[in-house]
Amino acid sequence: MSALPLSLSVLRSALERPLFAEKSWRLSPKPWSLPDDSVEELHSIGQACLAFHQALERLYLKSRSGSRILRNGDLTAPWVAEYLDAGKPEWLIEHGAVKAVKGASPVVLRPDLIVTANGFALTELDSVPGGIGLTAFLEKLYLGEDSHDIPESFMESLASLCPDTDNPSILVAVSEESADYRPEMEWLAEVLSERGHKVKVARPDQLKPRPEGVFFDGEKQDIVYRFWELFDHAEIPIMREICRAVERGVVVVSSPHENLSGRKIFAWSLLASKTGEFLAGKSVQARFQTPPQDHTTDLDSGSSGSTSERRTGWPKHWRFPNELLGRLGKGIQKGTRTRRQGQRFSRDGLGFS
Repeated sequence: MSALPLSLSVLRSALERPLFAEKSWRLSPKPWSLPDDSVEELHSIGQACLAFHQALERLYLKSRSGSRILRNGDLTAPWVAEYLDAGKPEWLIEHGAVKAVKGASPVVLRPDLIVTANGFALTELDSVPGGIGLTAFLEKLYLGEDSHDIPESFMESLASLCPDTDNPSILVAVSEESADYRPEMEWLAEVLSERGHKVKVARPDQLKPRPEGVFFDGEKQDIVYRFWELFDHAEIPIMREICRAVERGVVVVSSPHENLSGRKIFAWSLLASKTGEFLAGKSVQARFQTPPQDHTTDLDSGSSGSTSERRTGWPKHWRFPNELLGRLGKGIQKGTRTRRQGQRFSRDGLGFS
């Protein structure tokens, strides 16, 4: 951390170039410091989020194929895939299950956290997050040489997607819907370009898919970092052509066009909690507290107590005790009890990103 607080003039000068479009900020001479135990918990939450994302993919693919979701038992849950596929075009659904996409995790997976008196509460798991460039900029501004060099970490994560390519060409494609974040991604690209990396920023409609690859300004791109939501498929018609290019193996896209990520994805932790087997073998011991009640989903699968429920999923309006939200990891451990011993879930819809 900087030895001395930053002056107002230094802060104003540094922020003359806004990294979020049309936004203003409250300025602080020092960054907000976290105690060591909070930092340790954040690292655990990060590992848990990755394990959770991987578990969701396995659950979705088993649901889609009609396979048993547990090793010991006849339980299937076709409604999981039906729910997550709802509202998406068939080509996007099929793309999410192709070999080129299976097992591909986002290079950046950001949990949205609320600080509470009892620790962190997770409200969202975003696979297309904003704030990467801004966080990198602020860390460098406040910490100087002690910063963790987020730009280089971002570059290394992307380059790992093409391990056989030396200094791959990377295109950060930012949609109009996400235009507020374009300035920070342009700053990030400039920092990396000054270090000799080939990173550019463009709109999706500036990309030129061809049989041999995806091009920008006449140069073939090895990796496209997508900064658009899947629900923008009607406004970004080139998305379908890019998906085809991924299937041909001529470009890599991150975050992958999967069907399982969503703005209210945390509700699906209920499933991961109910079927802890999906996380078997993980050594994660991160504690997630109960999310806000508007982050909910309907778990319809039939009337209570029927044989079909035991085979095809959970009953309508299943009441999950809050303890089931406890810990993601090897097995399920009890989490923080709240005054309400159960929570009834109703349809609120799942966005997808």
